[in-house]
Amino acid sequence: MFPDEYISNISERIRLYKELNEINSEEALCSFEKRLIDRFGNIPQPAQALLDIVRIKWIAVKSESKRSFFKNNLLIAYFVSDPNSQFYRSSLFVSIMNYVNRKQKQMNMKQKASKLSLTINDVKSVKTAIRVLNEILEAHESSPPSPLKGG
Repeated sequence: MFPDEYISNISERIRLYKELNEINSEEALCSFEKRLIDRFGNIPQPAQALLDIVRIKWIAVKSESKRSFFKNNLLIAYFVSDPNSQFYRSSLFVSIMNYVNRKQKQMNMKQKASKLSLTINDVKSVKTAIRVLNEILEAHESSPPSPLKGG
């Protein structure tokens, strides 16, 4: 969040939250960061964490995670609960599973009822979460095409 001491005007903070919510590219986010610095000074840690959470949201969308959270050095991502979803037949899902199998000491998949989740251990910061999630997506993007549909 933007601390009161950083952006004291409530309506200005709300406007910036709305603007941030509409940003959908790294280039636009960097431009937003630069404007914040120009107008309000160096970005405090809580505001930087908010910007990084936007980055995690983008990665979650790319990985088809429906919900994710970061707490106690754990990053947990929940996937679509419909077992008949096309996602579970996609090359992305195969890539995620292959990546998890290679990194079993750091992460694992769990299924509880109809909810499948990915738990990543020892994630000490939002930046680490972003790095690990990007590695998973990069492994998918660099893998050979899967014979499965929906990839």
